Amino acid sequence: MIQNKQRQVILASLLLTVLALLALFLFLASNERVSLKESETSTTLSPVLAQNSQLTDTSDQTIEQSSEIISTPGEHDQLVISEALNGTSIDGALRADANGNLILELGVRDFFDYFLSIADDVGPQQAIAEIERYALSYLPEPASLQAVELLAKYLRYKQGEYQIQQTPITQETLNDSDALQLLRTSFDQLKQERQALFNPTEDQALFGLEDTYANHTLSSLELMADQDTTDEQKRERLLVLESQLPNDVSASFAETRDNREFQQNIEAEIGSKKDDAEVYETLRSQGVEQQQIDSIIARRQQQRQFDGTYLRYQVKKNSLSQDGLEPGTSAYQARVNALQNQFFSNPEDRTQAALRDLRQD
Repeated sequence: MIQNKQRQVILASLLLTVLALLALFLFLASNERVSLKESETSTTLSPVLAQNSQLTDTSDQTIEQSSEIISTPGEHDQLVISEALNGTSIDGALRADANGNLILELGVRDFFDYFLSIADDVGPQQAIAEIERYALSYLPEPASLQAVELLAKYLRYKQGEYQIQQTPITQETLNDSDALQLLRTSFDQLKQERQALFNPTEDQALFGLEDTYANHTLSSLELMADQDTTDEQKRERLLVLESQLPNDVSASFAETRDNREFQQNIEAEIGSKKDDAEVYETLRSQGVEQQQIDSIIARRQQQRQFDGTYLRYQVKKNSLSQDGLEPGTSAYQARVNALQNQFFSNPEDRTQAALRDLRQD
């Protein structure tokens, strides 16, 4: 089951590594496992939806964990309806508070998505019916009917989301500025779609965390793309953006950033021209554990050994053309492979040599 901490770390890493814009678009448009087409969702809503036209707003209620909270089970209560769910626990849950109202939380959306992920396998009707079965079997009224109503809204939202996702975005047709503008427009469209379907409490419960990450990521990318801002100004404004995040989210971003910077420092020391004694003292002053320092020193020594071997290999490789072998021919490549096997005894070194050849060619 996906926990909130895992969700935070994954998305924080997305921001710091600045993935390709297409991947970001998919994240912003949908972090889910399914999109239901209009023709499918419009014909699969259960008749149960007509029984409860108003979803009770629980925004004024204080929800506390107690023995009176009722929940759908975390494990399947019968044979799974799709082989894809075999061996899995149910993501999320539908829960009712002591007053019998549906508790609005992110786990509701996880529960919906868990079963909707198999819509292509078993058909939308059966996937939706399974969600309704759990709601009506385990929750009291009005929570059970509230869950079914919320599912109907969610399906309509997924329909609109699917249509927005069809907007093409490619590096060939868009420059960075155009792409960022399209991402921002798509993000705003999704929010408007939701606001037209969900009340503020529902919207915040189901999408609030995703909106926080998405807006922060977009704002950061827009800042980094601003050519009128200096690097120092960008760093300062990124810290301001980060300070505006909720404490737990900000802490996750900061932890990921610190870990990344620490790893970059380690890699810099491994490749530095300092002698091993200097590197040792530098790492120790930074608080690096002794076992890790020993490993880094060993890697430096191995890298120096590889570099020396590669120079000797390169001399032999460069002499192949003097033997009348043309680069790119099968005979030439066969000789190169033989040289790699001769000079490098383990597969990792042979791979590193091949990659260095590609960079130099």
